[in-house]
Amino acid sequence: MEIRLTKPEEIEGFGKSKSIRENGNEIRLEVMVFNILAQQFYDSIGFVNNSRIMSKQIT
Repeated sequence: MEIRLTKPEEIEGFGKSKSIRENGNEIRLEVMVFNILAQQFYDSIGFVNNSRIMSKQIT
C-alpha cells in the first residue's frame, strides 16, 4: 500500500473527518488489481468497488 502526501496542508488534513465533511462526503482511491492486501484492508474498513478501469496493450 502506498499513500503519497506532498503538500503540508494535505498532510495536516489527511484522515480528519472534519476536513472530509467540509470538502465532500466521499473518499475515492485507486488500488492496483495485484495489490490483494490493500484490497482486503479497504474492504475491511467499509470501502466498496464502484468502478473498474481496464486497459490493453497495443502492439
